Amino acid sequence: MQLRPFYQVAPTPPATTEYGKNFSAQSAASLVPGKTTKSEVIQSIGELRNPEIFTAKKDTAGKDLPNPIVIEYANYYYSDKAPKAAEENMRAARVLSVHFAGPMLVHYRLSSTFAGESTDFDENKVGKISKGMSEAEVVAVMGTPSGRSIHPYTSDVDGTGISYYRVSMNNVTNKFHTKIFTVYFDAKKKVSDFDLKVNVK
Repeated sequence: MQLRPFYQVAPTPPATTEYGKNFSAQSAASLVPGKTTKSEVIQSIGELRNPEIFTAKKDTAGKDLPNPIVIEYANYYYSDKAPKAAEENMRAARVLSVHFAGPMLVHYRLSSTFAGESTDFDENKVGKISKGMSEAEVVAVMGTPSGRSIHPYTSDVDGTGISYYRVSMNNVTNKFHTKIFTVYFDAKKKVSDFDLKVNVK
């Protein structure tokens, strides 16, 4: 399997109020791929919900990995119909995806549509990003990222990645709108590639 910044599959919440176990969006701010362990994530946020395992044979660029890597991933999900969402007709929800290689966190991504903590971003600014920029320059354009990655979620073994992620559900159409902007940095911490994906279903 090739690693790629896939779309988050969020469960369809019931029409009632709360769904899932509540967790703080701030909990993602303390996660550091390559340093934070699975046990630390569980201690901070809670037990993994329905974890799944797959074997990665290619990196995000489609290059063969020297050795296959077993990845375990799980999603924390919480929604509440009562609090106000960031936009009208939108369900307030948080989704945090965490991925581990062995005991180590290698990738995470947070989405929130709660008012005051929305991870929404302006995809029209993507055209201002170019190869060779620093992370600080990217952040100056796009804002604070809501996800981070290391190899094998980057093509460069010593590279890193940041992501901007928002998945939302329209209460009227019951359709999910997902957008992900991922920026990859090489070992010199310069932009080597970037990718925008938008999906409605």
